[in-house]
Amino acid sequence: MVHVVGMGLVSPLGKDKQTCWQNLLAGHCPIKIQQPFAHVSPIPLAMIASVPSDPTMLLLTALTEALQDAGWELPLPNCGVVIGSSRGAQYLWEQWLTHQRDDYHTWLEHLPGSFARVVAAKVGTKSLVSAPMAACATGAWAVATGVEWLRQGQCSQVIVGAVDAPITPLTLAGFSQMGALAKQGCFPFDQKRQGFVLGEAAGVLLLEKPNHAQSKYGSILGWGCTCDADNPVLPSRDIEAAITAIDNCFKANNLTFNQCSAIHTHGTGTLRNDEREIRIIQRLFPDDIPILATKGATGHSLGASGIVNIIFSLLAIKDQVLPPCVGLTEPDFSANFVRVKQDKKLRSILNLSFGFGGQNGAILVGNSEG
Repeated sequence: MVHVVGMGLVSPLGKDKQTCWQNLLAGHCPIKIQQPFAHVSPIPLAMIASVPSDPTMLLLTALTEALQDAGWELPLPNCGVVIGSSRGAQYLWEQWLTHQRDDYHTWLEHLPGSFARVVAAKVGTKSLVSAPMAACATGAWAVATGVEWLRQGQCSQVIVGAVDAPITPLTLAGFSQMGALAKQGCFPFDQKRQGFVLGEAAGVLLLEKPNHAQSKYGSILGWGCTCDADNPVLPSRDIEAAITAIDNCFKANNLTFNQCSAIHTHGTGTLRNDEREIRIIQRLFPDDIPILATKGATGHSLGASGIVNIIFSLLAIKDQVLPPCVGLTEPDFSANFVRVKQDKKLRSILNLSFGFGGQNGAILVGNSEG
């Protein structure tokens, strides 16, 4: 296991982690019908500002908060950097194509992986740098990579995170043509769920091994990642690969499923993903395990969503309180959904991520005793 010693978060719920957390506990929902582009019809979106955000600025804001939180001083020459993204700098590419710009130097600076490079330059590392992309399981892969680097002794500290600001004309058009976007709002696991709502976010975790630091927010107790390789976009009907990811997550430190206090779902609000996720949970866990779903408040930030969930889970364990499933009024499944904020003794929380291409991610966080 490794310790989490600092965190930073920017989302539609706020521009720092504590604001986001308090607004989530209060059941706030910043999702609104908006029209950021004149030629795109109004649609529910979870935006941080009145116009689409610059993902680089979001990432640097979250990074600054995390560094200050942990008290890390720059430069950090032996610090690994793992920053993932699903959409990358697509918003800039679309602008260049629209305006027919020939600014190839700027284009080269924003190739996939540019966010990891920006963070590496900011902290002055000479160590390992990686930019994973696993669709909506990107955040899980970033954490898994950072944990393994520390376990192998590749570096003494690791910055892991993910960012996505996917509100662009092409992204909206693509998901709209797929029929994946909601028309009224985001309602995970609800009878009226109709699709997901795009959201913006950046999250950063600072990791160290136990012999180098004291835990501030808990530990990464285990991880598991697999791929169904079944369909480019649709969740697989077969849940065995997802089961394997979760099983590997608990095996990492010889933990058992009954040591899990709650499950933080991927919970996108789509018909097929929500149904599949409940099947996975009911296959492995008791019926009364508390279930969290936070995308009804944050929207779906694609590759960043896993990091957002992990940060909320660590804050839940720190404060010993579970946040409500915002947007859930009439559950479509028989499960113990957290409907209102509730105090609870929490030891560990399992975070699930599922992405296009059949990506399955599971990250278990908790205190050092599991």
